Amino acid sequence: MEKISYKVTSKVEAYFEKQFSNSQINKSEERIKVLEVDNYINLGQITALRFLEWVSLNPGGVVALPTGKTPEFFIKWMQYYLEN
Repeated sequence: MEKISYKVTSKVEAYFEKQFSNSQINKSEERIKVLEVDNYINLGQITALRFLEWVSLNPGGVVALPTGKTPEFFIKWMQYYLEN
């Protein structure tokens, strides 16, 4: 079975990390990038942009998305970006 390798560096994460930096998070101990935002609207926007970035870098990638109310603003931002 072939091992799949994904590109994971993110200009989106780097940009928003500067916008929403939290000095209480020790970056050297992070195994998964942590970005703390102040509301669901910002979270939805960042997630949508990061998703679009990841898909463009990994066109053969496989994703699983949640359902229900959790991704509400992600879906709204995705719709906005895809229409505009």
